[in-house]
Parts: sequence; structure tokens; C-alpha cells
Amino acid sequence: MGDDGAMSEPSPASGTGDQPGYRGAGSLDRLLRSFADDGQLVLLALRPDGEIVFASKAVDYAFGHRADEILGTNILDWLHPDDVDRAAFTLGQGSEVEILPGITRFSVAHADGSWMPAEVLGSFVTDGEEKLIGVYARKGLHEVLTEEILQLLLTGAPRADALAPVTNSIQWEEGGSHLSISWCDRDGFNQVSTGLPDALGGGDGEDRTVWASARSDRVPRHGFSDDLDDRRRDLAAKVGVNSFWIEAVDWSDDYPPAIITVWTQGGPREPVIHAYGMSVARNLVELILRWTEQVQNLERAARLDSLTGLANRQAFFDTLAGAMGGGAVIYCDLNDFKPISDEFGHIVGDAILQLAGRRLQRSVRDLDMVARLGNDEFGVMCEGATPEEAEEIAGRIRAALAEPFAVGSQEFRISVGVGVASNPDELSERLLEAADRAVGQSESGRYRRKDDGLSGAPR
Repeated sequence: MGDDGAMSEPSPASGTGDQPGYRGAGSLDRLLRSFADDGQLVLLALRPDGEIVFASKAVDYAFGHRADEILGTNILDWLHPDDVDRAAFTLGQGSEVEILPGITRFSVAHADGSWMPAEVLGSFVTDGEEKLIGVYARKGLHEVLTEEILQLLLTGAPRADALAPVTNSIQWEEGGSHLSISWCDRDGFNQVSTGLPDALGGGDGEDRTVWASARSDRVPRHGFSDDLDDRRRDLAAKVGVNSFWIEAVDWSDDYPPAIITVWTQGGPREPVIHAYGMSVARNLVELILRWTEQVQNLERAARLDSLTGLANRQAFFDTLAGAMGGGAVIYCDLNDFKPISDEFGHIVGDAILQLAGRRLQRSVRDLDMVARLGNDEFGVMCEGATPEEAEEIAGRIRAALAEPFAVGSQEFRISVGVGVASNPDELSERLLEAADRAVGQSESGRYRRKDDGLSGAPR
């Protein structure tokens, strides 16, 4: 290389000592040629107008094109249309003011018809006759991968969708490798992979496997399909892999670690060849799981009443609006609550509300939704309930709330209004209003409105 950073004409001499910057036994010319021909870094030399006058053999590895296929073409013809203007401006800057940018990225046409992200660095080089623009390029998969995942997270993509691109942290297609990510959350065991069955990535959640052991002790596992049971050994043979590497990723105090598994064909292609990809995957998996868990916690908190832990008013109305069928709504009002709270203070009042919420929850069916709608008002949505079932639930609620509330050494009794409204066709806000109005009716009274099909009755 010359003092100005350009590549100078190599000396034809061989041996050591007479070629600056080289102390090998052979020829510097041969070494430089081998860098160009045998390396995985794409080397291009361009004229100022973008014509390609030199291309290393790595263009085939990176983009699926032969070097002689692109010689004499213009680099702009191989770039994504969105990148052409920027690339043309860069070439103009290089030829006019002799300034080239630092590392940048372009999308390059791959032989399979896709657009391959490429990290690109430019410099000025010469062949002794012309001053050329040297381009050093490599596939920019990890950088694009990170951007893709962040975009998915920012747009609220489901956890599995955000994790799926992480499987591309290793170059699995080119060498017959595979990667899977399994995790356990409130929905149970899940897995995303490049084509591995759950049984080869820990996504089946079975006990007494190497994946269960890795979740338990957080110790990496390296092994072969012959170390596994017959079923998993047969599955590995069908996929065409026999050597695995398992890593655990801690991400939550409430759930076991996630598991990343890399499978390869073994022999010279042991999983350790993907050490960098595994390190990228570990970081991304932890980021995604922690991020999505925090988002879910925030979303749940926004839909919960902070005092009672029940659904809040917004969650109740959202669920009501999204109900697919009919059923019943029950409205509960603690009539004597405010005087007690005013006289004995908010601590007592809060305790009564918490006890009332728990009693309501115990009085309904598992599929029913209980919400705190206001200070001393509660709602119950009984999707699919018949009028008779709703009346039975309301009876249990009235009996539960009629019991005295023990707060510290004191007991408090409060009167409770419970109204029921049913509709076999739909659940709606109007049905809740009907249940609210039913609270004000006498014990023997009935509330009916023929024009809206709603019926309500006090309990």
C-alpha cells in the first residue's frame, strides 16, 4: 500500500526482506491475489462513472454472481433503486472532491432475485495507470437483523414474530446448520426455528432432557444426536444434523431461561463455528424477551385497577365491546361505602373495596370478568350465561357481599345493590346501563324495555 493509502504495484520479487510490509516466504503478489480470490470480503475497483473494472471471486459467495459476469457493468445497475441516487452522489463526491464516506450500506441484487444488505467501505486505489475507487463489501446481515428486530419491537409485534429473525444470526442455509429459540411464558412453551421440530430445541417442554437440564442449571451443553433418545435421534437424522450446542438465556424472575440451540452436520462443521452468531443471538433473545415482558406488564397495569387488582373500567368496556355473543351483565353498588370511608378513613375504605373485589371474584365463574367501574361500583360480564345462570351468580354475589367486612379489630356491614341484565344476542354498554337501572328497582320489581330487547331485575 502506498503512503496515501492506495494500493501500489506489487514487486515481482519473492522471498523476505525486499518487499515492504511483507515478511512471508513467498511472493507478495501471490499473497495479494489470494486475498482477492480466496477471501470472503468482496473487493471491487470502479471507474469514477461506476464501471466495474475488477471484482474478486467473493462476489459469488456474497451475492451469487461470478466475477466475470459483472465486469464491465456499472455498479449502479446492481443496487436497489432506492439506493441508486445516494450511490451516484457518492461516486461524484469521490471523483470531484476526492472524498469518500465511511462505512455505509447498500442493498445489492442477489442472483436469487432478492436484495442482499451489504456493508460498504470505499477508498482510492490505482492499477498504475488509472486512479480508481476501491470498494470493500461484506454481507451486512447482523446490522440489518438488529434494525429489523427493533422495528418489530417498536411496532408492538408479538414475541414470536420479534424472535423469529434472530434465527438468522447464523448463516444456517449455506452450511446445513439450524438454530432454534425456545422459551416459556404465561402461554406455556414456545419455539421459533429454521425448521427444527420442538423436540430438537426444547420447545416441547419435556422433563429429563438436555434442554430441561440447561434451563435448570444454566450450564451450556455440547453433544451429538447419539446422546439423545431414539425419537430425537431419528428426528435429527431427518433434518440432517447430528451435533448440537445449547445455551440458556436468563431474562425473567418469573419464568425459566430461554434456550438457544444450534445444530450442525458435525465433523468439520461443529456448532462452535457459529460462536459469533450464538453471541449475537444471546444478546438479542434477552433484549426481546425483556422488552416484550415489560410491554406486557405495562399493558396489563394500564388495564388493571391498582387497588383491587381487578380489571379497570376501560378494560371492562373494551372486553364488552369485543364480545362475540350474548350473555349477561351484573352491576354491583356498595351503597353504604362512602359514609364508612368518610368516618373511618381511606385505609378502612380501601380494605373494604379489596375484600369486596375478592368476594366478587370467588362468586363468579372462571370465565366471567369482574371489574371495578368506579369508586364503589363493580361490574361482572358473564359471556354466554343464560338468564337463569346470571340470576344464580347474582345471588352468590349478594350473599357474599352481605357478610360483614372485618378490617383490623372492627367489622362493617354495608348494603349492596345488585342488578342483572341479560341479552341472548349481544353484550353491550347498553346492557350494563340496564343492569345499573335494575339496581334501583324494588326487590319484587322487574325492569323491561321492549324497544331494545334488554331485561333487568334487582336481586
